[in-house]
Amino acid sequence: MAKVAAGEGARIGRRPAATARLAAIFGLALLAGCGGGDKAIQSRLIEFEVAQGANQDSPIAIDIVYVYDSQLVPQLTQMTARDWFEKKSQVRQAFPTGFDVASFEVVPGQKGPIESVPPKSTQAVAAFVFANYASEGTHRARIDGLEHFVIALGDKDFVIQSAKEAKQ
Repeated sequence: MAKVAAGEGARIGRRPAATARLAAIFGLALLAGCGGGDKAIQSRLIEFEVAQGANQDSPIAIDIVYVYDSQLVPQLTQMTARDWFEKKSQVRQAFPTGFDVASFEVVPGQKGPIESVPPKSTQAVAAFVFANYASEGTHRARIDGLEHFVIALGDKDFVIQSAKEAKQ
């Protein structure tokens, strides 16, 4: 599977910007096709890799949101990471049992952790990653339908890639 860009301006490797944008659009289309409302979460493991100097050399808060209420999916699809982190408690009030969140904080240069996906997530209808970068951008990716993958956090955004690609 191709690397999937999390938001606008993401770079994939050292490819020219136009190629990276095309790859991002293709990858996001693949994700949209993989993650239907009736498809359970395929992931069992999630790995993190954080580039040196990422997020202006500051820690990055990450939330992985497992969604059980299909009415919440369109709202999360439209939220930026900044919106999510600011409105998370309001979303919890509106959908008290509609989602679970796994929260992490990673630091530049960190490799790992490798997290097991909670067993209940197989009942989820969608899953999202939100990364709280200091830079502008959506910093959101939909991850349902993906198997073992890596969240590769770069300087100003992140990409989702298969664990096999990350090890190459």
